[in-house]
Amino acid sequence: MNGAHWRLLPYMEETAVHASFDNGNWGTGASWWASGAGWNVPRAATPPQGRFGVAKPNIGTFVCPSSLTSVDPSATKNVIQITAVGYGDVDFRANLVGAGSGLTSSPMYSFYIYSLTNPTAINGLAITDYLYNRGLLTDFNGDGKPDRQYIGPFQYSDKLSSGTGSPTIYLKVPAIGVKMSTVVDGLSKTIFLQESAGGYQDWGDPARNGWTSMTWGHAPFYADFGFCPDATNPNCDGYGAKPTPTGKGLSWGLPSSLHTGNMMMTVFGDGSVRSLSPTTDYNTWVFLCGTQDAQNVSLD
Repeated sequence: MNGAHWRLLPYMEETAVHASFDNGNWGTGASWWASGAGWNVPRAATPPQGRFGVAKPNIGTFVCPSSLTSVDPSATKNVIQITAVGYGDVDFRANLVGAGSGLTSSPMYSFYIYSLTNPTAINGLAITDYLYNRGLLTDFNGDGKPDRQYIGPFQYSDKLSSGTGSPTIYLKVPAIGVKMSTVVDGLSKTIFLQESAGGYQDWGDPARNGWTSMTWGHAPFYADFGFCPDATNPNCDGYGAKPTPTGKGLSWGLPSSLHTGNMMMTVFGDGSVRSLSPTTDYNTWVFLCGTQDAQNVSLD
């Protein structure tokens, strides 16, 4: 399930790291696959197809300086792997994650958290504070199908993984996602990447409790879950009956920041970078994340 970060490395003078990443011995598929198995982690047991995921070192460009002063990446106790998000046989091959086959009637959300119980993962996986936008997956009109107008610029298009036919459809995943031309809302008004400080994971075990981050091997965000801090958002840490103040009101996998005022650095499709306030209206943010919703949104 490799993502945008690996593809950026050659343009960041990180060609050696790019070359060292095993981008899949399984056709041209993903190297860090949807599994919690030990072989799925760098430097663990040899995987069935010989593929490994992304390993350290942490790359400074992928880590926000504000996080470095507040949350030491070396102190990260949990890292997240997205295993399946979206509609089966549209956004991912359903039977690979035990979801059967054929278009599902509602989106599936599945993830795996590596904690200190898997020290190979914690010591070997590099993290990032910048997540790429895959947009909104919720079925608004209730027809059991994804509303594709709200997809983000890094959401795979239907043709990449749709259908239930020959496995070769999935063995030859193209090297790119959707094209710029599909962002009909306008590049200057569509979010491509957004900052995420991570969040505190409370396992009820002091030895495992701690900061949780995404790895740059696969670090998307989905507009379905909102952003943090937001006291009205149940997905944000510190909300509800069991608050964890050490979480700073943030959560892993959601846009957030540790800047003054929690302003989130946001990259738009035209290359511009703007600070987005956590008080931004949620619907406005969803429209900014969508590529084809035809909503003319302005932050001015």
